[in-house]
Amino acid sequence: RDLAEGRAQDKSITNKDTIRSILDKVARIDSDALEETRTGVDPSIIMRATFLLERAEHVDFYAQDNNAALADFGSYCFMHAQKCSTVHRATNLQYLQAMCAPSSHVAFIISRTGENRQLIEMAEHLKKQKNRIILLTSVEKSTLAGLAEVSINVASADSFSKLGSLVFLVGAKYIMEVLFATLMAHHYEKALTMNDVYEHMFRI
Repeated sequence: RDLAEGRAQDKSITNKDTIRSILDKVARIDSDALEETRTGVDPSIIMRATFLLERAEHVDFYAQDNNAALADFGSYCFMHAQKCSTVHRATNLQYLQAMCAPSSHVAFIISRTGENRQLIEMAEHLKKQKNRIILLTSVEKSTLAGLAEVSINVASADSFSKLGSLVFLVGAKYIMEVLFATLMAHHYEKALTMNDVYEHMFRI
C-alpha cells in the first residue's frame, strides 16, 4: 500500500535538499509510515498471526537483502517472548530449511513486493509440506500473498527517491514489535523471569 500521493509529494529526496530539509523529510516519512501501517492493519489479522505463532513449535524466517536484518530483529524479539526462531542469512540454507522444515514449524516470510522469485519457490516447497506461512509485505495481491495463510500489509512508497524500501522497513519493524508485545503478553510471567536472568547475565 503506497503512502497517500498528496502527502508524499514533499517527501522525495533530491539534490536540492539541505541537511535540515532531509532531517524533516525523513522524520515525516517514518511518522507517516507508522501511522499508515497502524491504521491499515486489521486487529483480526494480528490475532490470526499470533495464533499461528503460538501454536508453532518453531518459527523459521525467510528474507533477503535488507529484509534479512528485519528477520534478525524479529527472531531476537520472538525469543525474548518465549518463541524460538531461526534466521539463515545464506539463500541456499533458506532453501534447505524450506525443504526439510517439519509441518509443526511456521514460516515467516518478509517480502516488500511479494514477487521475489526465490522466496516464491521456497514458499511452494513449504506449502507442499503443509507449513503455515505468515507474510509481511506491502502488496496486498501478490504471488506470495496467495501462498500465505496470513498476509500482513504495511506501508511503502513507490519510488527510490521517496525511500520506498526504508518506508517498508519502518512499518514492518512496527508489526514485528506488535507481534512481540502480543506474544509477551501471552507469556508474561515466564517472559519477565527469563529476561530478568538474561539482563543480569549480560548486564544490559
